[in-house]
Amino acid sequence: MMPKRAAVLLLILIGFVTDAGAALVIPREIRVGVAVSSNFKTLHNWKGEFERRLAYASKIFNTEFKLKFKPVVYWDWNLNDQEADMDSLMEDLKSRFPLEETDIVIGLTRLEEIPSAEQMKDLHVLGRARPFSGYLVMRYPFNRLYTIQEETVMVHELAHIFGAVHAGDDTIMSAVVDRQIPTRFDPQNRAIIMLTRKKRPKPGISRFQR
Repeated sequence: MMPKRAAVLLLILIGFVTDAGAALVIPREIRVGVAVSSNFKTLHNWKGEFERRLAYASKIFNTEFKLKFKPVVYWDWNLNDQEADMDSLMEDLKSRFPLEETDIVIGLTRLEEIPSAEQMKDLHVLGRARPFSGYLVMRYPFNRLYTIQEETVMVHELAHIFGAVHAGDDTIMSAVVDRQIPTRFDPQNRAIIMLTRKKRPKPGISRFQR
């Protein structure tokens, strides 16, 4: 059995090495392309609202993973069906906006009224991201959320792009949006994103390459 003093010294050394490794993480800027539907632009100060949410996400990702998100281009997203289901919206987004000048593409749309469950089966879904694809869709509900909910949904979906998975109620990666939402990642998803933060999506496929 290791002597008590030696065990304490070993723990201190491990902590030192861990902190040093964290300090050596090289910051990375993620270039974001934003596709905006016509109905999303009817929101008051839509661009300022979106950039506020993205800045909030960037602050958390920078603190946790040394990742920053910067919007570099905005496109008009002319949707034929403003109330399409999220899978259809995702496929449309991917087909129109290839990953060329950006690292990820975010599609923005909103519901202009509350449809029935028969009209839209995934009405409860506010965001959809394909892991390692570089694409995510954000759909604002007809009735606005609390500010912290709006901001955390953005963080949640961006994390999915880097492979994060749904977890318990005490994490950003909780599958349910509630009034009191944690602003931290759980250890499992923190470890996942630290492993994938350097990977870049390769155009034409749904996975990251080194």
